[in-house]
Amino acid sequence: MKPPEAKILHIKELVRHSIPGFVEKKSPDDEFWLKIYDLLYGEKFPLTKRAARVLLSTLLQCLPQGAEIQLLNFLKKLNMKERARTYLEPLTFSLYRHLEPVSDPGSYPDRKYFYLGLSFDIDNKIDYENLPVLIEDMKKNGIRATINIITHGNYDFDKGWMRELQSNGFEIGLHGDDHNSSLSFLPKRVIEHKIRRAIDKLGFVPAGYRSPALSFSNTLIEVLEKTGFAYDSSLSTCLAMYRSIEFPYAFKYMSSTLYEVPLCIQDYNFFASGRYAEQEVMNIYRELIRQMHQIRGLALINLHPIIISKKILFWEGLLSLMEEYKSLSSQATVSDLVRDLKKRAAY
Repeated sequence: MKPPEAKILHIKELVRHSIPGFVEKKSPDDEFWLKIYDLLYGEKFPLTKRAARVLLSTLLQCLPQGAEIQLLNFLKKLNMKERARTYLEPLTFSLYRHLEPVSDPGSYPDRKYFYLGLSFDIDNKIDYENLPVLIEDMKKNGIRATINIITHGNYDFDKGWMRELQSNGFEIGLHGDDHNSSLSFLPKRVIEHKIRRAIDKLGFVPAGYRSPALSFSNTLIEVLEKTGFAYDSSLSTCLAMYRSIEFPYAFKYMSSTLYEVPLCIQDYNFFASGRYAEQEVMNIYRELIRQMHQIRGLALINLHPIIISKKILFWEGLLSLMEEYKSLSSQATVSDLVRDLKKRAAY
């Protein structure tokens, strides 16, 4: 275990390298730096939640795939309805009690002021079948997204189409061999076996990984680095359903080559509960993106075609919002963002 002094030194260096163009507005105390360290490196899932996920995954594997999806969605809805809050606003993060941005462009591709990107998690066959229409919409709007594939789910992905997407500027990432929400809590050898199994089916080592149901552990990070990934994107900043790291910037893990690119928000947490109308969600996204622009952070928005294909008003509004911020934001794929960060770090 690292002594407090070493943790403070490390987190100060991480902040200095990860946050573009910030200055201290008042001198932070040691407690502040240790809190940031804990948010980034501390346990994201309590023991009870880890055990519950493992038991649930065991149960789901005994069900037919259609019943598995329905039960999982039902349990997620119950979980969300129990929570008073769906999202967190970046400006409320403790980080900004002591830091404030300066006006110069920072460490984003094309020297843009902040990052605004899209990713899609293709969890099941319905997601996969609804993806082509959304791809065409993005092409028409000059947008390129990161598509995270499951390799051994209930759909067969077309490798030829995956290569075509890549040649058109889209990124293909990995979302697992199956949608096992307890993946990160399994023994290390099992995690590695499942990820290598997925890589073999995919045919290449993708740059990025998004864990099913955003499960996360330090063991997962070790396996991802060992198997050749460039980044993970399983942590979040503005989702109240998960423990926020309150750090909306990409950062490199300690003693590792692997980057973390946290997602900001995702569609599921708003639309699955049935609590929000499309225009209401659009207004929330607009405000979150405005705040990310103000703090020069990462507004990585995660979507699911099974949801977005039915929320046309929201989808069209999001495309318009990205066009509105095109001159101010880097809208590269996540792998392009990480490639740019590594290039800058080499100088």
